[in-house]
Amino acid sequence: VKAKVPMAFTAVWDSKGTGAVSRVSIWKASLDLPLLKGNTSVRVALGDYVMPGYSAPAAKTVGSRLASSVGWGAAVGASLLGGGGWAPAGGRGRGAKVLELTDLRAGTLTGGHGLDESALNALLPHPARFKKVWSNVGGKRDLHVWRPVPPNDSVVAL
Repeated sequence: VKAKVPMAFTAVWDSKGTGAVSRVSIWKASLDLPLLKGNTSVRVALGDYVMPGYSAPAAKTVGSRLASSVGWGAAVGASLLGGGGWAPAGGRGRGAKVLELTDLRAGTLTGGHGLDESALNALLPHPARFKKVWSNVGGKRDLHVWRPVPPNDSVVAL
């Protein structure tokens, strides 16, 4: 398991047309793998990135906040409401990352890997449910923020 810099980001939501005081955008990290890792690895997002303004995160320098769990769910993520504050791109944040899980038993040339859905669910279990923590209805697009609830006490939602 390694933390890797995403190759790109896709816009999920922004505050344009909502009447919000601040300009805010939410971005989803790409889970694309380098070509040679496609048969032995899989990437998992831990959440979306909330950025001040409407510009995409700079993958290598982003210091934004992790927002909500998506994709595999993985019972990890953080809400927009929590402590802390904004850390603009180039700021003191730790950078945008996705988890890359690699099956070391599988070879690049042999294809296939043991990281099927059941293995991923054992390593990163889906949340038991989600709790709505905030919503903004109206304007150009609605936004609902959900906090994942871990499936048991041995898993923590970040």
